[in-house]
Amino acid sequence: MSKPASSDAPANAVALSRLTAGQGARVLALPDDDEPFLRLRAMGLCEGRRIEVVRHGSRMIVSLSGVRIGVDRRLADAISVEPTE
Repeated sequence: MSKPASSDAPANAVALSRLTAGQGARVLALPDDDEPFLRLRAMGLCEGRRIEVVRHGSRMIVSLSGVRIGVDRRLADAISVEPTE
């Protein structure tokens, strides 16, 4: 499984999968060497983007710029975010 490239991550950085429904965050890092992550990037889920978790679970739903994207738990484990709320 890919790991996020987050060697300079802030102290409060966590995996996306750790957030709860309704919680907002800023994306810090996600792998760019695996097809599923390239698809997420193409949909706008990339570094610096502000997101909100709509649904938490084995298949998460995150909202960004008015669009909802489904993210599998395995992928969410590899995405580093900084909680904003």
